[in-house]
Amino acid sequence: MVPVLEIRHLWKSYPGFTLRDVSLTLKRGTVTALLGRNGAGKTTLIKCALGVIPRDRGSIRFQGVEREYGEVAWRRSVGYVAESHPLYDWMRVEQFLRFIAAHYPTWDDAYCQQLLERFRLDPHKQIRELSHGMRVGLALIAALAYRPILLLLDEPMAGLDPIARADFLQWLREDAIAPEAGRAVLISSHILEDVVAVADEIVIIRHGEVVTHASLGDLEREWRILSVASWTSAQQWSAFPVIRGRDGSVRLLCRRQESEGLVAELTARGIAVLDVRAPTLHELFLGLA
Repeated sequence: MVPVLEIRHLWKSYPGFTLRDVSLTLKRGTVTALLGRNGAGKTTLIKCALGVIPRDRGSIRFQGVEREYGEVAWRRSVGYVAESHPLYDWMRVEQFLRFIAAHYPTWDDAYCQQLLERFRLDPHKQIRELSHGMRVGLALIAALAYRPILLLLDEPMAGLDPIARADFLQWLREDAIAPEAGRAVLISSHILEDVVAVADEIVIIRHGEVVTHASLGDLEREWRILSVASWTSAQQWSAFPVIRGRDGSVRLLCRRQESEGLVAELTARGIAVLDVRAPTLHELFLGLA
């Protein structure tokens, strides 16, 4: 099956920052989580994938077809929700949705109504009166009612309360990537427990470069966490990421095939290894991002 989106060797430079040689494939029916620290390049990558900023080098194929910056037909097949949720506060919900609908030939009024009911939005309410969670719901409706094949979500859950987040995650699994939709989702989020709940694949980006792209299960099999009793004597020599806990605990992240040798080296240096196990996503993020 042809992937929804294929990014190959993408480069994008700004003063002081470069997105370097990024390759990424998004498949139908999957949620891919894009993780990284602030400034790592997540939003730049999403905007290149959306076609709102030009790339310097590389290729972007959407449903098997090479796409160029600014193509209207491409953007009409992509839904985008940003953290800021820019909306027109003076409009009513129904006015805003009619305004958006006029720009998309594939707008589905019946589906729009279903989404209004799903997110419990009153179409007659003014946007300025909506809670933060309702504004997120409205932004999602505006990005979904024309049935895009690719959905790009940039920190969509920022500021949502736990109940609203749970509703959003349930919707993401039940509707956004339902088999009949044939859709792919790329979501950027710092809320790692929510990522674990919905993501099929994990992408971690650091300083503009993708450092890993795999399923969470594959990452858990590939990496190991070593918990050690002390660390002061070993701090200067280790090339492995060190994760320090608030309780004073110290953990090292290494690849599975390196763990046996690292245990032996630590033991030889008089450092007791307390535990060797698969990492959590939180530990992977701390060690790799």
